[in-house]
Amino acid sequence: MKKILITQSNYIPWKGYFDSIQNCDVFVVYDEMQYTKLDWRNRNKIKSNYGIKWLTIPVKTSGKYFQKINDTKIADKNWNIDHWNKIREYYKNANCFNEMAEWIEPLYRNCEFEYLSEINFHFIKAINSFMGIETEIRFSSEF
Repeated sequence: MKKILITQSNYIPWKGYFDSIQNCDVFVVYDEMQYTKLDWRNRNKIKSNYGIKWLTIPVKTSGKYFQKINDTKIADKNWNIDHWNKIREYYKNANCFNEMAEWIEPLYRNCEFEYLSEINFHFIKAINSFMGIETEIRFSSEF
């Protein structure tokens, strides 16, 4: 019997999200779910010298109250460079930063997608690979 996990995507999810992915055979990104504003779909917190800061991917929501996650478009194509610059600024003195930066910087610089689902998939897939998680990933819209 196969174990399947179905959940909406998040921007750089927490460790438990990846533990759940690792413990199933197929992970289905529920990308047809309604986009929820001010939620984890397009933002996450990081620590800085100035306290907790939000990294938010700007998305187009005006007049789109019931749009699906996979229909949510990015509002600023330079968000990825801004996020990378903030990560570099806040963590440049951290142990192993240079080693991790070699992996993280291209992940951000090459993230030039039009839709939020594509971005979240990009990060989830890359983090899975980095952590050695080989679970099959599918979009709910495929079914």
